Amino acid sequence: MKKDVKIPGSEIVIRHATPRDCEQVYKVHITSIRHFCSDYYSTEVVLAWISSKSLDAYRNLPNNIISIIAENDGIIFGFGFLNLKNRSIDSLYLLPHRERKGYGKAILFRLEEIARNAEIRELG
Repeated sequence: MKKDVKIPGSEIVIRHATPRDCEQVYKVHITSIRHFCSDYYSTEVVLAWISSKSLDAYRNLPNNIISIIAENDGIIFGFGFLNLKNRSIDSLYLLPHRERKGYGKAILFRLEEIARNAEIRELG
């Protein structure tokens, strides 16, 4: 279940997150919320959303959360969370300059593969 996936023709790797990845994942999450959500939510909502995030939360994810990251040369630019208990994908975020290149889809496919391996047949 713990295999890294390299995107063909690139230096991009999709892999399970480790504790040392927490700070970069946190930064990707905050940056992505600021960039992508500001057109759809008020400034107050975006700021509240961002302020609800904490680095400690990423360091202390429950055991039922599988965290996958996308990286290039050690720089994390995307991540996704699979919630095994709820049978759902709880998060999938990319840095702004990485959208529309298939990286989000690659993270999603990896999360779906992990779900299938965990005998989850339907994600909510």
